[in-house]
Amino acid sequence: MTEQNNKSSWVKKTFILGAVAGSIYLISNKRARTKLSDNMYNIKNQSKQLYSVVKDNREQIIAQMKASGDKLSQVVEGASEDIKTIVETSQHMKDHTQVLLQTLKETQHEFSDLKDKLSGQGKLDTRSANELLPAGDEWDTGDTGDENIIQ
Repeated sequence: MTEQNNKSSWVKKTFILGAVAGSIYLISNKRARTKLSDNMYNIKNQSKQLYSVVKDNREQIIAQMKASGDKLSQVVEGASEDIKTIVETSQHMKDHTQVLLQTLKETQHEFSDLKDKLSGQGKLDTRSANELLPAGDEWDTGDTGDENIIQ
């Protein structure tokens, strides 16, 4: 606590010393006094004008501030919705990616099993296409039962 009091005391002493030095400078320098006096007069007039404008246009200023606040709220809400959509979409993409990876792993295992199966047989079935087709009496005759339809 005493360290904080010492710092506070030091700041107060420095502030007072600066004020005294500034006052001495202003008292001794006429040009500085004149410039300070003119600046203070301008600040006073500008403050009066600002007060007058705010007083005369109070309702318009309040309405403008409300409109600006509403617009800002809409922008923030829109951005919030956009961020929410982005987060949901990225979660869906993550889920789809995991499904895709799982499918690729399963496909890899299937190809691996197929490779093992084919290498275990020693050779592929290389019979001609005609041997693989059904025999003549096994073919569908195309009898659809449409002969009873009146034409």
